[in-house]
Amino acid sequence: MRSVSRVVQKNPQLSVLGCIVLSAKNNKVKVRSTNLEVGIEYTLPGKVTEEGVIAIPAAVLTSFVSTLKGDGVLSLKGDGDILTAKTKFGSTKIKTISAEDFPTLPKASGNTFTIPALKLSQSFNSVAFCASPSMIRPELASVFLKGTEEGLISVATDSFRLAEKKVPLEKSNEFDPILIPARNIPDILTILDGEETVSVSLDEHNVTFDTGSRFITSRLTTGNFPDYTQILPKSYVTHATILTQDILDALKKIAIFSDSFSKVSIDVSPKEKKFILLAQNMDIGETIETVQAALEGDDMAINFNHKYISDVYGVIQSDSTQLSFAGPGKPLRIQGIGDTSFVYIVMPMNR
Repeated sequence: MRSVSRVVQKNPQLSVLGCIVLSAKNNKVKVRSTNLEVGIEYTLPGKVTEEGVIAIPAAVLTSFVSTLKGDGVLSLKGDGDILTAKTKFGSTKIKTISAEDFPTLPKASGNTFTIPALKLSQSFNSVAFCASPSMIRPELASVFLKGTEEGLISVATDSFRLAEKKVPLEKSNEFDPILIPARNIPDILTILDGEETVSVSLDEHNVTFDTGSRFITSRLTTGNFPDYTQILPKSYVTHATILTQDILDALKKIAIFSDSFSKVSIDVSPKEKKFILLAQNMDIGETIETVQAALEGDDMAINFNHKYISDVYGVIQSDSTQLSFAGPGKPLRIQGIGDTSFVYIVMPMNR
């Protein structure tokens, strides 16, 4: 119920869009909701003695369900605009409205492929945090998804940083890129919490994800994603291999002393075997953090937004990380050691 209620509109112009719809047929109960951009449906087993469809205000239904104990049987019976819910502990009557105006959830009818739910979840979680929170450029507020011979590629960027994740598919399935609104990704992830296989279907306007018992559909963003491959540096001049926990500890201190621009200065000197992080704030003070690192290449001094570096460590699982610098004024690449499926690029600060 929590997953279905997530997409319900708070103050919809059409009252039925503020509802969760229950339909009973063929010993199955379907629970669904939509905000016209995302639609979600759960199919639950049940004993159906009389078929029917009702719409219940989401706030009322979710609050009621939260009070139920999980070890009993819930009996539901609709009569006119009243739903009677009975358990062994009591009986409740809830006012309903007609579900007649509830829209049909669109199901994409084009290209279809299957993927383990865990892999798809990892794919989205690895990149969605890089999408822009602003809708000024909708394509940057989206997750790019493309099927290639090698597998599934997902990308997101806000123009300051970029993440790319590649996931192999058992069967090659090439398809043109689609853009999924990043704000819909958390809703999609709610159905990807199991071990089952997900069927993904897409067409010009929608993408759908179906596990058999859980189904979600999302409208696609219209627009062209930037050619992100042009952003990826072709070569790097300096490399630093660092224990992930060591740089995380240093970044925590940097966050305390960084300025209003969240600037961290990184000074790398393979010749002197030093990797130094510096943050200064005129109102607080400064901190200089020396991190143990295996270094190679040219000396490098460059500034970044420390938040953009810290963010990626919510995704990287490797014990060690490699930071590769393309040169002064050029991007930084961050990768977990042993994981070539994920690439994270951060642009330097101008000041």
